[in-house]
Amino acid sequence: MRLAALTLSAFCLFALGCSAGPGPDETVEGEDELRGGAASTKAVVKGNTEFATELYQELKDGDDNVFFSPYSISSALAMSYAGANGGTATAMREALRLPSGNVHAAFKNIAAQLKSRNATDYRGRAGFQLSVANSLWGEKTQRFDSGFVSVVGDNYGAGLELADFLHKADAERVRINTWVSDQTNAKIKDLLPPNILKADTKLVLVNAIYFKAEWDSPFRTDNTEREPFAPLAGGSVNVDMMSQTRSMNHAATEAYDAVALPYAGNEVELVAIAPKAGTFRNFERTFDAAKLTQITGAMEPKRVALSLPKFKIEGASVKLKDKLESLGMGVAFTDSADFRGITGSRDTKIADVVHKAFIALDEKGTEAAAATAVINVARGMVPRQPITARFDRPFLFAIRDVPTGTVLFMGRVAKP
Repeated sequence: MRLAALTLSAFCLFALGCSAGPGPDETVEGEDELRGGAASTKAVVKGNTEFATELYQELKDGDDNVFFSPYSISSALAMSYAGANGGTATAMREALRLPSGNVHAAFKNIAAQLKSRNATDYRGRAGFQLSVANSLWGEKTQRFDSGFVSVVGDNYGAGLELADFLHKADAERVRINTWVSDQTNAKIKDLLPPNILKADTKLVLVNAIYFKAEWDSPFRTDNTEREPFAPLAGGSVNVDMMSQTRSMNHAATEAYDAVALPYAGNEVELVAIAPKAGTFRNFERTFDAAKLTQITGAMEPKRVALSLPKFKIEGASVKLKDKLESLGMGVAFTDSADFRGITGSRDTKIADVVHKAFIALDEKGTEAAAATAVINVARGMVPRQPITARFDRPFLFAIRDVPTGTVLFMGRVAKP
């Protein structure tokens, strides 16, 4: 049977459709999950990090730059998970690497902690902005389960905005895109491409995240020089290479060099990991949450002579349906999907998930946005002679919230 569509956008876009009702003996995991005990924030963050690296593996094909917000995508999918039941809920929980129990309070706690970062008054500078926003856009003729609306409102701050997808789908697309643009300081425009919303669209869930911060120790612009960089595709290009020598968290082995650069307030940091020359593909192939945790855990404060390229990544909207299917969430996109927790009946499925992200990094700091995504204060003596860390080859990076460990953004610089 043809399913109605629910479009979820967290810089993700979902469209839900309809399917057959449950059998009399079918268990409803979603309802049990909401009645169960609360999952810890630590467990949710751990799962989000696993999801981040697994989704990266799905996005890494090719020789281009990669950038996305796993936190944004997870948040949007978690909102739809609040209305999933039975096998659909199980598949989503496993694909998103969510722990058992009620995860929504943990997402609320993470969002509250992230919001508090904006209150940081560091050295009198107002150079830190981190904002996360969620919204629901529901077809005005559709009845939505009050429990679902309450869960996403209470835990994600997403109010239900009525929309006329039935008669004005494209006009509503423009309205949603305008909201996203407003939430991301106009860095994410046209998230939803033309014709993606249809007359049978029932619900669009949107998550937007915007981040702009100065470095704790900015780079001097007069130290930036044109220097060679070896792109992933081969050859050599000249790029604007920033440089500074100072104490920073650093880790290195025969396989990689890594640094952590804190932003103003020392609660969010950029982790950059450069595999040794000629080994990027092999290193990337085995990059997972455990490796990221191991690298950040091995960092110690050292005096480092750092060379890091300026870069900007601004991609088109990416449809994630096939990537999420590969991670085990396929049933959510089929006529067998069970999202009765959203509409009260099995009349919906996810049509697609759309994500778009932007980042610009320079001497002053970083500006990043997406929609759908610790400073280890190590101890020890600081060596007198600086260690050289040159990021003149492809490298992986993550922007993460240190106190919670939440990975806000992740990517690859293949060519600055």
